[in-house]
Amino acid sequence: MRNSNIPDPAAFHQLRDEEERFESALGRFVMTYADAEAELYQVLLRYAEVSDPVGRAIFSGMRASGMIDTLTSIASNVKSRYGTLQ
Repeated sequence: MRNSNIPDPAAFHQLRDEEERFESALGRFVMTYADAEAELYQVLLRYAEVSDPVGRAIFSGMRASGMIDTLTSIASNVKSRYGTLQ
């Protein structure tokens, strides 16, 4: 008779495998999101026409949604050397 307090080894290994797949997928998602934020930052620097050091001072801590809002504001209010941004 099996003690019900002891987990089934096969079930344990299956759960461990699922946990590893989840952690791997979560890591890929986080890295992809960080890459997207980095690209948004580069676009923001270009259209705000500021250098990286100035951009770091102005946009420090800004997340993707804030960068998108700032880019939208620039696009609707400024005609830059790149043409109308709308």
